[in-house]
Amino acid sequence: AVYARVRERIVGIAGGTPGVHATLPIQGAGHFVTEAALRTFVPAGAKVLIPMNGAYAQRMARLAREAGRVVVELPLPDTRGATAEDILPALEADPAIGTVAFVHNETGSGIVNDAEGIGAAVRKAGRRVVLDAVSAFGALPFRLDEHPEVDALVFTSGKCLEGMPGMGFAVARAD
Repeated sequence: AVYARVRERIVGIAGGTPGVHATLPIQGAGHFVTEAALRTFVPAGAKVLIPMNGAYAQRMARLAREAGRVVVELPLPDTRGATAEDILPALEADPAIGTVAFVHNETGSGIVNDAEGIGAAVRKAGRRVVLDAVSAFGALPFRLDEHPEVDALVFTSGKCLEGMPGMGFAVARAD
């Protein structure tokens, strides 16, 4: 019962909709849950666009490649966040890209990628999102009920959520 209540509360904190979203807890560090989301929501052999503007983006690209996904890197400076204007040309140039995976906040540089704008652009393009919010969830606003394009929002208990460390969560579409 306690575990079920935690899962329900996490969906609510993420702005998810009960019955539409579910929480998938995974023991381990943030990269465990990011890898699980990439393996689950991006089909093997499929293309995933990743804005490359920090160390966690590089890790995300490595995890996706190791999982057999085709990574399309979008090189960006690590001095500013990615925007919809960065993402849209890449999506227009390659209709085979089905998912945009990105880091909401890069811990090392402090840059924040524009999750709201990128989400809206990806939704308009008919593509999907995996959002690594490990360093942002609970500190920067983002609501799943406003972003139907998001397949998975991933974060951990030991950062901004302020819980016991060692647990990763993906709040994901149940379908």
